[in-house]
Amino acid sequence: MFHKSSFYKRTFPYFFLPCLCLSLALFFPQTAQCLDKSTAPTVSVQLDKNSVSQGESFQVTVSATSNVGLTSAWWFVEDVNNRTWHEIPGTVNGVTKKLNQAQDFGACAGQTNCTYTRTVTISGTGEYEIKANSRDVKYPTPGEAHQASEGAGIAAKRIIINTPPQPPQITGVVPENYSGYDQGTTINASIEAQDPNGGQLEYQFSVDGIIKRPWSSISVYTWDTVNDGPGIHALKFDARNTAGIISTSTSEIYLFRLPLEAPLTAQANMAPQEAPAPKQPLNQPQKVMTGHATHPKLTTLKIMHNFNNSGIFSNNSFSPDNLIQNVTYIGNNTVQLKLKDADAADIQGVKIQLSNDGKHWSVPQKYTSIKDWRLPANNKSSIRQIYIRFKLSSGDWSEAEKKEFMILK
Repeated sequence: MFHKSSFYKRTFPYFFLPCLCLSLALFFPQTAQCLDKSTAPTVSVQLDKNSVSQGESFQVTVSATSNVGLTSAWWFVEDVNNRTWHEIPGTVNGVTKKLNQAQDFGACAGQTNCTYTRTVTISGTGEYEIKANSRDVKYPTPGEAHQASEGAGIAAKRIIINTPPQPPQITGVVPENYSGYDQGTTINASIEAQDPNGGQLEYQFSVDGIIKRPWSSISVYTWDTVNDGPGIHALKFDARNTAGIISTSTSEIYLFRLPLEAPLTAQANMAPQEAPAPKQPLNQPQKVMTGHATHPKLTTLKIMHNFNNSGIFSNNSFSPDNLIQNVTYIGNNTVQLKLKDADAADIQGVKIQLSNDGKHWSVPQKYTSIKDWRLPANNKSSIRQIYIRFKLSSGDWSEAEKKEFMILK
């Protein structure tokens, strides 16, 4: 059923629109114009991504058309969460720009169809709109739309700039850097790490550049060193997050050579025996000295020694303290000791003994300035000890001098 009131409600605005536009144009020419939108140029904007990490680039493609020819097709960036005017720094094709201002203004001049692409980065984070507009050669013409914003409107696409994922944080590894083991030892390696992004981590273990355990969620690896030669080996720990960012820690591990030949004569003949108590009282204060010895593989050894002396050699011209002056590792779990130099007359008939624990001593040996000594192969500690004592003119044995050396970390 036809209702006159309904007809007027639906058609009134459109029926009187030409008269309304004409009246507004006559009485308020500066504030109101009725534009013919069919004359407006077109514009569009496309993005190759809708989400990137901060600093990551994306592609902006602007297209514009006009039957009469374009004078410009430009674009700019607007912060969705802060529409007030403020500077939005970034880059366009590698050049630093203020993206809130018009970019490529004047592009497409003289063309009826135009498309161009720019590589863009936005310095901040959050949600942004990439907006584009175009203008033709007849702009401005009263009563006609010759700018895209006056026709179909400004084109816009949104993009989210995310805070970039952080790399994994490695908080600890076992074994630590510069750890030492005997060749053939089974080493239980492990890594502790955290993902600041709250995701899951994967781990990988390598030895000397060869992957031993590929990426997995398992943070431990059992390294059997039986087939690895003596010397320094690089044990590498990798942690990877879901973004593919990898953090790495490397420990240099020294493998001591296992003894292959019979023990040195001095140590082979070593028999357990306790030193008799010295007959002379300890009348000299403890001396604490430091020095350095070189190592062909371990970079530097730190030497610490304490010496208590009770007695003298047969000749007072030779001081017996600090007998072990240098320690050098020569391989096969053996060190070479450099003893204090002395005149033959001073050390005539002098005997010394060596020990690894201060309890079990070697057979008495003639005093010479160079001595080779075997370290215990089952000692896994990075700190080693050597003890030396000499026979006094009274026939008794002196207090032991203790040498400790460890791998510097």
